[in-house]
Amino acid sequence: MRHETHFNFDGKWSYDMGVSKVNIGGGLFEDLIVSSKQILEEKIEGRDRPYFYGVDKEPLSFPLPIYFDDNLSNEKIREILRWLNHDEYLPFYMIDDHNRRWYVMITDNATAIHNGIKSGYMELNLRTDSPTTLTPFTKSKLYRFENNVNGELINFENSGDFKCSPIVHILKRGKGDISIKNMSNNTGEFKFKGLDDQEEVTVDCEYQEIVSSSNKFRYDNFSKKYLSFVRGVNRLKIVGDCDIWFETEFKVY
Repeated sequence: MRHETHFNFDGKWSYDMGVSKVNIGGGLFEDLIVSSKQILEEKIEGRDRPYFYGVDKEPLSFPLPIYFDDNLSNEKIREILRWLNHDEYLPFYMIDDHNRRWYVMITDNATAIHNGIKSGYMELNLRTDSPTTLTPFTKSKLYRFENNVNGELINFENSGDFKCSPIVHILKRGKGDISIKNMSNNTGEFKFKGLDDQEEVTVDCEYQEIVSSSNKFRYDNFSKKYLSFVRGVNRLKIVGDCDIWFETEFKVY
């Protein structure tokens, strides 16, 4: 990432804004690929080994030095900061690798470094909302099920490096229940009871949000078991008549 010169932030390219990313250090390029993490454990008197509770992973963060193609005037600085400086996470990726994306926000101080005649660069620091890099959202093929009382098996591949939680789209055909069980892990049965004919339900399994085209409150009809895909092939058992497709954002190094 450090060797690339242009980037896209919130849908706009750096070359259209009159800036480019520069390397201000010497020698080899350094790319951050794994975030830091804190070990969660408790030391007990009389016990040599601590009780281990897990880890707390830090979001990725990295510097973004940008060079101004024309001059580093006050007006141009204000224009660039209006583009880059927001109080929310927005999408960011480099020109040579569209498949590695982050949602970032400027943190710390933004510094303008110049030679006194407004030629120079600005140094920013970006923080992501995740300890991993993400791929763009991809839509799966459409899976169609008819007369599906006993259930059918399908394979879905998580091509990332970590488990992920999909967005699930269900179009019900005929009134009744729908269930999905991932046979590759033990997260329980993802199930809705009493859906209407032609009702479309969208479930964001990461944020645990459910939206129905019927405008009905479907949380009470749901089993509260959200889908999670392990790395590699996931064997899914679908029961009920419906069309199903997934949107996924794979987590990668």
